[in-house]
Amino acid sequence: MKKSEIRKAIKTFGNGFIEYVAEKKLSKVYKKSQYHQYDIYQGVELNSDFQIDFLKRWGESNNQNKDFYLVLWHKEKYMLELILSRILFANNREIECWYLATPQNDKNKDYYKNNLNFIEKIDSEIVESVKEQQENINTEPKQFNRVNEGYLFAENESFEDVYKKLYEMLLDLVDIHSNVESKESHWLEGESKESAYLRKTRQTGYISIVKERDSYKCTACGLAPKNNDKIGLLCVHHLNPLSLTDKVVKTKTDDLVTLCPNCHKIAHKKRPIPFTAKEIKARRKEML
Repeated sequence: MKKSEIRKAIKTFGNGFIEYVAEKKLSKVYKKSQYHQYDIYQGVELNSDFQIDFLKRWGESNNQNKDFYLVLWHKEKYMLELILSRILFANNREIECWYLATPQNDKNKDYYKNNLNFIEKIDSEIVESVKEQQENINTEPKQFNRVNEGYLFAENESFEDVYKKLYEMLLDLVDIHSNVESKESHWLEGESKESAYLRKTRQTGYISIVKERDSYKCTACGLAPKNNDKIGLLCVHHLNPLSLTDKVVKTKTDDLVTLCPNCHKIAHKKRPIPFTAKEIKARRKEML
């Protein structure tokens, strides 16, 4: 892609993501942050304390030429940066690949480690392509010096698919940092907010069939409620989430597995494809 095309693709992606978040959160896009003085294309609030901005320039000095960053803020405190010049674009609406650098914050590191695919040695052609791209659009080449390793975030995916994954990741990180940052003994709740969304339809006829097949126990940890789970504690989990497609799918019992609530939550800590029962077992050993 030519220099002008690359810059256009980055701006289209960055601004499009901010607008995607604004639509999801029913929030207004702003052109200037109340918490910092960096120049931005636009930004949006994730909640009353956290914001995501698409920055024109990022760094201590405007002479650093660190362009095209998405930055997550906790008010005036920087929490995470995502370098959009690392993205290789297939065209103006599709990403060829995007490797995220290892973050500095320990909480972010833990999240990446548990939820993203770490690549110890990225293909040299990809490394050189991104370096060339950054030099071509006049961003700081040093930004990509550490890309010999990184976390694969997107590969051959549309902007819309990547927006969804990125939005979900940022919400997870907001939850993590909210728990870390909060030193209050109370929290304000109960505010009424308008919500508008589409929900995937789900059937229930397979639930008893799958639970019986799995002997009414969690296939990851072995939890087996009394009386064949009469109280309905166990969950029937989709191995391939319905959210991965916009089409109506035929669900078979082979596509489903029984999990307890805790293991079900662990399963969905990995996106877009959840952890398997075997992987959940390993995670439980690490966490418990």
